[in-house]
Amino acid sequence: MTNPEMTAGDVAGFVRLLDEHGIPVCIDGGWGVDALLGGQTRPHSDLDIAVEHKDVPRLRALLEAGGYTDVPRDDTRDCNFVLGDAGGHQIDIHSYTFDAEGKVVFGVEYPFESLQGTGRINGLPVRCITPEWMVKFHTGYPLDEGDYHDVRLLCERFGIEMPPEYAAFETTDQAPAEGPPIPQLGEKLDGIHYINRPGVYALIRDDEARLAVVRVNDGYFLPGGGIDPGETYAEALAREVLEETGCRVSLWEKAGEAVEYIQSFDGRKHFHVHATFVWAQIEGKVAEKVEDDHELLWLSPAEALERLERPSHIWAVQTLRGV
Repeated sequence: MTNPEMTAGDVAGFVRLLDEHGIPVCIDGGWGVDALLGGQTRPHSDLDIAVEHKDVPRLRALLEAGGYTDVPRDDTRDCNFVLGDAGGHQIDIHSYTFDAEGKVVFGVEYPFESLQGTGRINGLPVRCITPEWMVKFHTGYPLDEGDYHDVRLLCERFGIEMPPEYAAFETTDQAPAEGPPIPQLGEKLDGIHYINRPGVYALIRDDEARLAVVRVNDGYFLPGGGIDPGETYAEALAREVLEETGCRVSLWEKAGEAVEYIQSFDGRKHFHVHATFVWAQIEGKVAEKVEDDHELLWLSPAEALERLERPSHIWAVQTLRGV
């Protein structure tokens, strides 16, 4: 089985399927966070849902008809289990039963009011855990950077106080943990003057898990380009993608960095490129592209790796996308 991943298109399609069969669902977990935020902020290996226990038999039958089977786990219960398919899609199902007064009498102990949130995934309105309860649900267990990422964004967006458990992630007077070194790619030649050129490039996937790649006369590259003086990397990426494709792009978050030594195609100039890679999403075409020789393509990760020219772009697809 491939590495598990649930894209925004996967989630929206799943919610529509359940809606067609009259099965109400509330989005929990990482996708619940991004539903509240109105856009995807990080990749998700699965989809967490809350559903009434009376609907579990129909839900299970519907998914099993689509090729889903039980994913073995040590903590599997009647009210909490995972179904997955051969394509790497996994649904983590949490079920509950309320009495007439809104108290849980069976299953996962969701407070009734916690299931009243609303959000959007891939433009589709969905029910989800409310922001306040989502933050509370991210406490009381060993926390990691992913938890901090989610809770920080929720607290900033909805004006919620950061829980004390996250103080360690925000401490600035301690020496930061040493992270992996920034990769140095390409060959740095002795006796050559290198021009410093910061750049920013987008990692964008569509609903079919294909990568956005720009084809030009000189080869294939990730969308993006150089950062002009005075620009932020967000401003530079928005400008470059608009010029190359005519599309508006929204940024999720910084994904990684790499340093690369390259030369111009005529061999006359050499560049020291500090490349920043960003998770992003195409929002739609808003203008005609400025650069006529640029063509936006959607390639599978394997096809992209075969065609991409720059070592840093190949590194980004291999490393940051887990190819």
